[in-house]
Amino acid sequence: MLTLCLITGCTNAGPIKSFEGYFHTVEASNTLRIDCSSAVQENDPYDTDIGYMCKVEVTENTIIETEDGKKLNVNDLAELDVEKTNTPKGVKVDLAEEQDINTSSSSREGLKASKIVISN
Repeated sequence: MLTLCLITGCTNAGPIKSFEGYFHTVEASNTLRIDCSSAVQENDPYDTDIGYMCKVEVTENTIIETEDGKKLNVNDLAELDVEKTNTPKGVKVDLAEEQDINTSSSSREGLKASKIVISN
């Protein structure tokens, strides 16, 4: 078991259903850039000092709200853009489907959110 752990790095790598990070910006009408470094690091614990961004798509079924339950939309998120506020907002993203998020840029694009909760 120890040998296996040394070879694989003792990670819990694999698909995840949600991740936490920081909201950065609205890139396109329904695409958000969100820091997902914590999700990447779960799958690659040796890559800890690099930040990673995920492109998260908002669909008509995506629920967007604050921690206290206030409903938001993509336009509201544009006002929270880190480039405007200079203060990153914490965010939890529940994915529509489990995804294997890792250092590969293709694994961090086209993610669809079922729910997005912005920290107060």
